Amino acid sequence: MPVLHEQFLLTAHRGAVDRAPENTLLAFQEAEKLGIAESELDVRLSADGVLIIGHDYTTENLAFTGEVRAPMSELTFAELQRLDLGLGQTVPSFDEVMNGTSSLLQVEIKDRGAARALAHFMRGRSERDRARCMVTSFDPFALSEFQSHAQEMPRGTGLLIWSLDSDWRYAAESLGVRNLLLHWPGLTRERVRMLQDEGYRVCSSMYNSAADLRRIIETGVEGSSTDRPAYAKKLIESVSQRA
Repeated sequence: MPVLHEQFLLTAHRGAVDRAPENTLLAFQEAEKLGIAESELDVRLSADGVLIIGHDYTTENLAFTGEVRAPMSELTFAELQRLDLGLGQTVPSFDEVMNGTSSLLQVEIKDRGAARALAHFMRGRSERDRARCMVTSFDPFALSEFQSHAQEMPRGTGLLIWSLDSDWRYAAESLGVRNLLLHWPGLTRERVRMLQDEGYRVCSSMYNSAADLRRIIETGVEGSSTDRPAYAKKLIESVSQRA
């Protein structure tokens, strides 16, 4: 019987997207209500320099009504807030999410231009708020820019990695990153244990089914994200009880 890592952390990918529109304040609040310890979100900059939450480059897949295809970076925060994302939700600012939630946050920099703004934003938050956040990116240059301007982040930064066959190690060592967030296909228990022995915290993404969870557990990773947090939480609880 596979056994969860003792420090396994379940992350709601873009919030509780099975209950609310992704990357909205309601999605993150719903994840908290479910008892999910951490939510993942994506930060960008609006045209007027506001840190906003949004995954895609354009608004094409966001709006519930109307046909909108503008790049998010070319719209002001006020213009973005006029978009109807469904269930009464609009594009939130990162400030709104920080003030409207209390859970851990995995903050992915989607736009390199947002890195410095995010660092300055975090400098203005309390030590408790900084301790809630782990800043991540697929872009080593974005992480480097963030680190250059940020105060110490208790949870550190995390490198998102498409493939272990890439040149990720140079970036991780150069940045002093100790959190690795990997796509789990191809991961093995031996490879994960090797990385953990080197001092890395290893998490995978993402799982949405019982079969996915079994494979992830078998690798011994310390966390994973999901698009189905309500189901995933119950599944993890079931596995833990049987173990």
